[in-house]
Amino acid sequence: MLADLAHYLVTPASLEARRHGFLGDAVRLWSRSRRCRAAWAPHHAACRAAVDAAIDHLPRRHTAVVLGSGLLDDVPIARMASMFHTVVLVDAVHLAAVRLKVRGNGWTNVRFLATDISGYDALLERQRLQRRAGAADVGGRLDPLAFVRRIPNVDLVVSAMVLSRIAKAPARRPNYGGPGGHAAALINQQLQAMHVDSLAGLAARTLLLTDTSYALVDRADTIVDEGDLLPGIRLPAESDSWSWTVAPFCEEARDLARLHHVVAIDDVALDLG
Repeated sequence: MLADLAHYLVTPASLEARRHGFLGDAVRLWSRSRRCRAAWAPHHAACRAAVDAAIDHLPRRHTAVVLGSGLLDDVPIARMASMFHTVVLVDAVHLAAVRLKVRGNGWTNVRFLATDISGYDALLERQRLQRRAGAADVGGRLDPLAFVRRIPNVDLVVSAMVLSRIAKAPARRPNYGGPGGHAAALINQQLQAMHVDSLAGLAARTLLLTDTSYALVDRADTIVDEGDLLPGIRLPAESDSWSWTVAPFCEEARDLARLHHVVAIDDVALDLG
């Protein structure tokens, strides 16, 4: 509890990031990752291996961008810092512990970029324009990752376990408007589709790491509930997949564990054509 409070107090975060719950999400992720360290270790290792494989195929290693950099557990940050001229870590909030890790290791070529990559604000504005114009479409493709194109000499972009979470934060925001049911599901689907489409449109090599579905299992290994985390989203062929024990027994429920199916999709732009 004291460590969580310390993160709230010392982490650089805008009023907007605090008000929209981004800081709270980051602190809760940090706390849970410590409790579930052993259960999450195989998943983190698989993610890092997928990034390693993508790096090995690069003809040039000038700049790498990590979308949803989080706690840096999903990427081989030490190798990236040693092999790339610049590494840009992108997330809504960068916890003090993460900044301290980067500074403490002397990774002076690692940069922090704090921004919301969901594209929700642009989508909201598009919907407002459509209502004013009384039209179903006002033209133009929404591109939430356009900022990546403004970063010089990008050779690798990693979307690190952020796709399934993109749609969660907007529902807590003051300008959400509160649609529920089918309307909310459509917004979630649009945000996720925008991320995949925008990632596919980048000139750099891309790697998408994402969980796609969940299952709740009891101690007899019987599935008692399951569902899709990316409903309606078409993904390219995966290059690897594995199971992630997100919540071992007693984390969320005494006799239930939560498992997520995770895929790695190497070079999204190539697969989507």
